[in-house]
Amino acid sequence: MIKVKWTDNTSKVLADLQRQGLQFVSEGGQAIRTEMASRAPVRLGNLKGSIQVETFVEDGIPTSETGPTAEYAPYVEYGTGIYAADGSGRKTPWRYKDEEGKWHVTSGQEAQPFAEPGFQAAKPQIDRLAERLLRL
Repeated sequence: MIKVKWTDNTSKVLADLQRQGLQFVSEGGQAIRTEMASRAPVRLGNLKGSIQVETFVEDGIPTSETGPTAEYAPYVEYGTGIYAADGSGRKTPWRYKDEEGKWHVTSGQEAQPFAEPGFQAAKPQIDRLAERLLRL
């Protein structure tokens, strides 16, 4: 009679997959952050410096959220006023007062996309990362 010993390594395999998945989304998020930051317009550096990566596990799924935390980031990415990317901006000029008390008239700000182009530019890196880490 042949005896076969079988060991259940399911928990070890699942733990390793979880670790690899977390590493994948973390490194992928960093690749996206790097590409976004390289494309962010810089005046004072606040926007570029606000691009963050948060990696966590939610409902057992490794997740990474990458993007700017600067409050004005959507205005830079999509534009404002007559220049708004989706056409939903204000159609008439408006006035505003700057920090020095001077008045200005504007029709908006042209879009300066950096987040979406950064994500698109990172895709090939993420594909290579998946092949390396997950052996796809």
